[in-house]
Amino acid sequence: MSVLGTIRKRSSIQPLIRSMGSTVVDRVNTPNTPLTTTIDVHIQPLSDKELRNVPEGQNTLEWVNIWSVSEIKNKDVISIYTVQKVKYWAEGPFWKAQAVKVTD
Repeated sequence: MSVLGTIRKRSSIQPLIRSMGSTVVDRVNTPNTPLTTTIDVHIQPLSDKELRNVPEGQNTLEWVNIWSVSEIKNKDVISIYTVQKVKYWAEGPFWKAQAVKVTD
């Protein structure tokens, strides 16, 4: 089965929160209301090899790969994970993101 087929077959609907930037009015920076929606994704843990490339000191956190045919952006919050790195695979076409568990 192709990667795209696996993403489609094993994906699930998860909540998505996307920052919409901020607005500056009279030199006051005000964050815009974040977009809250859902996204169809496949989430799996990072491999041992991928985990070795995580920044030092952060490799003890819970990191995952997130695969989707819908666009994923840096700083998106998908389920309980904050996206740190995104790559678009045009050959797929799909997005692959690495994300870390939100620990507020």
